[in-house]
Amino acid sequence: MFNKKSELEKKSLTTSKKLAKFLLKKYNVATLPGSEFGMPKRHMSLRISPVDYDGTIVLNEYLKNKSEINQNPTNFVTEFAPNLVKATDRLIEFTYSLISD
Repeated sequence: MFNKKSELEKKSLTTSKKLAKFLLKKYNVATLPGSEFGMPKRHMSLRISPVDYDGTIVLNEYLKNKSEINQNPTNFVTEFAPNLVKATDRLIEFTYSLISD
């Protein structure tokens, strides 16, 4: 049976700070450990910021083309927040590595 905690421990990822450093070094994804926000150190929580775009530009584009964008929101996000898409893909890659290693 898959135990995510033991899979993290196999990689010596026992604190949220270690997990944040690991993700930055190996996957080039910046996060903040939950311990920086009052969570217990061994509570494996992270904070991420999904904002890598100019909100005014994105909102105006959405308001101009919302029916088209609603048909295919993936293209919209990919165009206006490409770093968010890359970071999400890398987090998915990390998550899969926990079950495939």
